[in-house]
Amino acid sequence: MRNRYLLKKLAIVMAAFILSASLPVCADAAEIKIAVNGTTVSFTQSDGIPFEEGGRTFVPLRAAAEAYGAQVSYNGDVPEAVLVKDGVTVRVPIGESFIYRNGEKIKNDAPARVINDRTYLPIRIVMEALGANVGWDGATSTVTVEDEDKMFIYGIENRPKMSGNLWAAWEEATGLQAAGNYSGAVSAYTELGSRFLDEGPVNAAILFQHLGECYSMLGEYHHASLCFAHSSEYWAQDPEQEQTALHFANLADTMETGLNLYFKTNDPAYNRTKYFGAPLEPESGLLLGAYAESDTGASNPHGELYFDGFPKLTGKEHGVYLLYMPYGSDISGYASHFREAAEKNCIIEIGLQPVSGLDKVKADNYLINMAKYMEESDCQFLLRFANEMNEVSTYWYTEDYDKYIQTFRTVANVFREYAPSVGIVWAPNFFPQNNIDSYYPGDEYVDYVGLSVYEEFSGEGDVLGEGKDRDHWINILDGVYERYGDRKPIIIAEGGCNYHSIIDGADVTDFSAAQMVEYYTYLPIKYPNLKMVVLYDNDEAGPTPGTYYRRFMLSKNPVLLEAYKQGINSSDRYITRWDETTDQYYYELFQNATLPAKYVELCSFITSPAGEYSGVLYFVNGQKAAEAYGIPYTVGIDLTPYAGQSVEIRVMTYGSGPALVDKTFKINVE
Repeated sequence: MRNRYLLKKLAIVMAAFILSASLPVCADAAEIKIAVNGTTVSFTQSDGIPFEEGGRTFVPLRAAAEAYGAQVSYNGDVPEAVLVKDGVTVRVPIGESFIYRNGEKIKNDAPARVINDRTYLPIRIVMEALGANVGWDGATSTVTVEDEDKMFIYGIENRPKMSGNLWAAWEEATGLQAAGNYSGAVSAYTELGSRFLDEGPVNAAILFQHLGECYSMLGEYHHASLCFAHSSEYWAQDPEQEQTALHFANLADTMETGLNLYFKTNDPAYNRTKYFGAPLEPESGLLLGAYAESDTGASNPHGELYFDGFPKLTGKEHGVYLLYMPYGSDISGYASHFREAAEKNCIIEIGLQPVSGLDKVKADNYLINMAKYMEESDCQFLLRFANEMNEVSTYWYTEDYDKYIQTFRTVANVFREYAPSVGIVWAPNFFPQNNIDSYYPGDEYVDYVGLSVYEEFSGEGDVLGEGKDRDHWINILDGVYERYGDRKPIIIAEGGCNYHSIIDGADVTDFSAAQMVEYYTYLPIKYPNLKMVVLYDNDEAGPTPGTYYRRFMLSKNPVLLEAYKQGINSSDRYITRWDETTDQYYYELFQNATLPAKYVELCSFITSPAGEYSGVLYFVNGQKAAEAYGIPYTVGIDLTPYAGQSVEIRVMTYGSGPALVDKTFKINVE
């Protein structure tokens, strides 16, 4: 039975950490300090004062955790403490000898407990679960909690101030960079760090831009990414440099090297997929869809949606089709589309676009009759109203966020009353990223959060000077998914990868085909609560006859068509009707994860600016266990011999040069 006294205390106390027994204990524990990323944390009586008991040092939680950038809350129903930082959630059940990191169970030899009206938690295991390095400085009786990335930036910005002429030193640094002496330039720029902070945010932004460029050329991509990200933060301090800030934020993402490890299982205990109960929401699986209205290779003589032609072209049925509809047009004019969709048990995603502006949208007979028509139809509908509202080129764009929100709510309320079977989709454009959340109408008015997700080749900004586009189309979804994926089912309302460069008109099919395969291969792996993905299969005309601005049409590009076929057949989680189900799931392995003692199937998602590698090696406790070629680098590993043990799984890419990506995961085998 739950301890009522404990629950009462959880509601009012300030939690604290208990240091792991592996840390030395100071004789006078009252003098113990905590330094987070080089800054000493101050404690008050209300926070709790560090003290020593039974060979362990106890340190207050909230001040330390928040100084590290974590959010702290308490769940009295369990009871447990909850810490969240950078997409990582650590739950610490009170009185238990384990914690959870993003749902993965981690053993803990110092259970959380309540003492004198405060809850005490183990600092080392919790902070390491959040990504910190925890240490002990005996000379100063200081517990050190460090984020390596923040300490890297801290070391640049807190250098002793150089003497002499600042701008002469700057000229020397830029000269070294121009001459290709990138190591020397890094040293010179770093020496300028604290002085440049005094020159204002723009100069600081430029300093970190140059550091990012130099680290990129040195192949130190993680440091390059950190510098570009910090440059973005400084640019963002100037309201007129918003786009510049976004550019460097995107560049930081492009230069980052990363590796996520997943294992495949049909064990429901590991299922991260949520079912939200939205109209027409698949209970499991990822529904395929397309906009194919103008693809002549899939057309029929009547100019209708191509429910037969598009599946023949791609070799696979699709369960949702997009139809654009100007606000004010007669919905009955699309009756033939709806009849065909009903016969095929397909969903029609109506992109209802207020081309005459938001002021024309009212809760009047037009909107009510449309809702009634859709509710009484045999067809199944999603309604995507005023999509891509955050992008300035749309006719209904406004910076009056409240006006947009109120208009969206008007439409949602009409459909809630007259067409409750229709799923309401809120779907911004992927760019610009910084204003998306300002347009969100609220959970009550939204069934699905969608996104338009497009990729364009852009090699002219390659920081490595090779003219390559190092983006990953699939990563565009990350921000919206992280913010809304635990609240609403997510869909890609439309998206495509242009195989025609908008810069110089060059054919970039190889780039687009590689992006297409990666995109569709990893969507069902990375995003368990992604429920639909709609391909934009159309060409957009250019300014003069016979020219094209963007080209996506599969029937006109056999290479891209084959890439699409490969991608949509890469996973058994892809479904062709919304009421189908699948029981196959992918789960990310985090540091200190727990796996069953049996044969497991692993795969990896790897990003690196270096980009090209031949294969991936998997090691268990230093011994080579498997090797894979081609995404998603799937291998099978037998963990049966390691039952009850903690092991290390190392994943390493290789190519013509040294290892490009090398990461080790610590796991427990049950």
